[in-house]
Amino acid sequence: MLSVIVPIFNAGNILRTTLPSMLAERELAEWIFVDDGSTDNSRKILDDVLSNRRQVGNESTRVLAHPKNRGRAAARNTGIESARGEVLVFLDADAAPQESFLRELRRSIEKEGVVAVIGHLRFERDQGEDAYGRYLRSSRRGPTQRHANQPTPWKYFLTTAAAVRSDALAEAGGFEESISYGEDMELAARLSRIYPDGLRYAPGAVVEQYDLGSLETALRKMNEFGRDNLPAMVSRHAELAQWTGVDLVDSPSAPFWRKLGIRMLLRPTATKAIHSIVPYLPARLSNLAVRYLLGSMLATSYKEGSKALSTR
Repeated sequence: MLSVIVPIFNAGNILRTTLPSMLAERELAEWIFVDDGSTDNSRKILDDVLSNRRQVGNESTRVLAHPKNRGRAAARNTGIESARGEVLVFLDADAAPQESFLRELRRSIEKEGVVAVIGHLRFERDQGEDAYGRYLRSSRRGPTQRHANQPTPWKYFLTTAAAVRSDALAEAGGFEESISYGEDMELAARLSRIYPDGLRYAPGAVVEQYDLGSLETALRKMNEFGRDNLPAMVSRHAELAQWTGVDLVDSPSAPFWRKLGIRMLLRPTATKAIHSIVPYLPARLSNLAVRYLLGSMLATSYKEGSKALSTR
């Protein structure tokens, strides 16, 4: 059986859009919603929508709750502790699974040697065509068709839409609750050491992701990840430096011209100038500019966080 774990925190603006798609799934599964101390109307919406869906055929739904917000990692761990399935599916509250999502994940994870599967993210188009939205929809980030049905690099493991065998997760350990952002990448590092070829990409397991946020929101999250989380993660899992590209920042083995180029690209004046012209660039250049801004934010915040970590 599959156990689907959905952490929720102040998602009242999107739940009425995504919950119907979740509950329309026909694959045998239990659904565990974890309200992580929401202060909006998330719990009321959950109760309203689920009031007549506690038992649908062989499917069950449950709502667990934290009295205070503890973060995504803790919410997922709470769901894991309560789950009964041999396969745990992680889905974000702003992600609406499309037809056959769970079936495609199950088919992939049942293959020999597979312990985890990631689905395909499709970004909802009715939220305007700002620069960040265009970047998400047109970028070649993440796994592609060439990774389907063959081992996929663990750096692509994201719990927006993913499945993990419960026995493999028990062996690797749950989510690290001290990490506020990037906890799925840290888990991927642990799983990769035990099962280096155990991840697959299932392009047919599609979710529509809503509530994309803005470029400013994405930059704030990248700053939080690079400054407050990634340095400690890299200290425990050196491979994460290469996964995220921060190994290029002040790399001792990098040639002088590369170090100089990186320093020039990371100058605040350069990022400020690029940021100011992003809204006026054509799509292709805009995508490159957004990628540069996110990478620059990660690199500079990682340097700041690494320096702070070294002085503790």
